[in-house]
Amino acid sequence: MSTPTLAPRRGLSERQAETVLKLIEAAAIDAKALGFEATTMRTVASRAGVSSATVYSYFSSREHLFAELFRRRLDELEVEQLLDEARTPADAVAALLAQITEVVIDDPAILTACTCSLLSSDPEVFRVRMEIGTQLAEAIGLALKDRATPEIVEAVLSSAFGLLVVAGMGHLEFAQLSKRARTVTSLLLGEGP
Repeated sequence: MSTPTLAPRRGLSERQAETVLKLIEAAAIDAKALGFEATTMRTVASRAGVSSATVYSYFSSREHLFAELFRRRLDELEVEQLLDEARTPADAVAALLAQITEVVIDDPAILTACTCSLLSSDPEVFRVRMEIGTQLAEAIGLALKDRATPEIVEAVLSSAFGLLVVAGMGHLEFAQLSKRARTVTSLLLGEGP
């Protein structure tokens, strides 16, 4: 979605950036193998072959680690190509939300870890959450093209986050998110369902 950053904090050496990547990969493996509740900074450190102190030198908490994992997966999305292929702004928003859900949908353990983590009150998670919100608002603005007023972008972004939370709670199938996002966006743009 945007230019990926090397690490959760700026100014890391190549070796430090590699350590951060190793920690994020270890967290993903632990979440799959152990579940989110059993994944700790200690289990991640052990899997990554580093000390617990090393993990804490890069991440303030387990939630910060998983929030960063989600942000990095969003960085890998090919938004521009996706938006170019959409016929209408509502189609573009629907395709964007479908691609976002694909980041974690195939892995329920990662989905749970990221969802729980992004709701944390940790200040570092807040920072990552704000970065994610900015990325998504920019992508939605691109999707809406000439219909992208600040108010419409905010409304579409809020509905997209709401749909993700509703699906995360089990009240909506993730496979239905794209269709629901198209309907909501069409209504917000005054185009009907």
